[in-house]
Amino acid sequence: MEGTIDIAPEVNDAERAQLIEKISALTGIKHVDSATWSCLWFSDVKRLQELFEVAVQESRQGPIFATLYNLENARALRSWAAQCRKGNDEKNDIPNAAQVPRKRRIEEGPSEEATPSEATPSEVAPLLKRSAIAKNLCLQRDRETCIVTNAGEPIEVCHIFPYTMGNPSSEVHKFWGILSTFWTTERINDWKQRILGDGRTEVCQNLLTLCPNAHRLWGRARFALQPVKLSEDQKSLTLRFFWLPTRKFTKRMSISTCPSPPAALESGPKYAKLFDCLSEIKVCSGHEITMNTDDPHNKPLPSVELLQMQWTLNRIAAISGAADVDDEELDDTDDEDDEEVLIERSSY
Repeated sequence: MEGTIDIAPEVNDAERAQLIEKISALTGIKHVDSATWSCLWFSDVKRLQELFEVAVQESRQGPIFATLYNLENARALRSWAAQCRKGNDEKNDIPNAAQVPRKRRIEEGPSEEATPSEATPSEVAPLLKRSAIAKNLCLQRDRETCIVTNAGEPIEVCHIFPYTMGNPSSEVHKFWGILSTFWTTERINDWKQRILGDGRTEVCQNLLTLCPNAHRLWGRARFALQPVKLSEDQKSLTLRFFWLPTRKFTKRMSISTCPSPPAALESGPKYAKLFDCLSEIKVCSGHEITMNTDDPHNKPLPSVELLQMQWTLNRIAAISGAADVDDEELDDTDDEDDEEVLIERSSY
């Protein structure tokens, strides 16, 4: 866990910059899309070293080109952000079936646990039902209060690793495959192990409580929560809040341009703001949040590993513009947008 107030400590690593330059020189790749660019600059240095070793062997450079000229990197980041959480976590505060009139249930049609229509039965296992037990444990642990704003209502129980991505499918398999390009097997396994058990996403360690506005902003990668410190008795967890800069996705970004996101943002894009309801102080980047539990066994704090995954992917999705890119932009063959346009359209 990081202990310094820095939104992007990874990019200050001199070895990382040298490896990216070497890969570019060996392969002749000078520009990539902004999603791939951000993945490179936030990836594990060990994976960059392995990519460099492949690039050294000219006969094996094909996989490098396939990795760096791949718009699926952007689609994977988008699936992590709003496109996957939208319409799923937002339903978690809907009354249960017993509380909904029978007529309304009939009119609403199939429940959200139904298998997605776009996937074939062979691709998807039966969707895991949302766990009322895990949700209630999360609410008890968080005192039915938004962990960012301390608001008591309205509140929503939110997934760190998205609910829909916890169900096996070809798209989820592709998502993990893309991540393994930029992060080590050890790190990927740390992330996977927290959501691949019997409970998958429906465990208290994958849940936290937010007010609706904070939930929507977080789901669109407008801010990230940095895990800072977990107490030895696992009863206290310190997080650090960071607003994230939003950018326009581009298919042409200089691979050697070092990201330089501002670390001291006082609000999100389009003047989005959050306030601590107890102190009435505006929540700015660097704001510390302390989560507590009186029962780490039955009401465990959020998984540090999943929070670290969120911290990594939310920043990349925001800095690259992948959180907001749509299929039309990805499929557009007009590559006029370059890194200069990217900078001009940045909003801090």
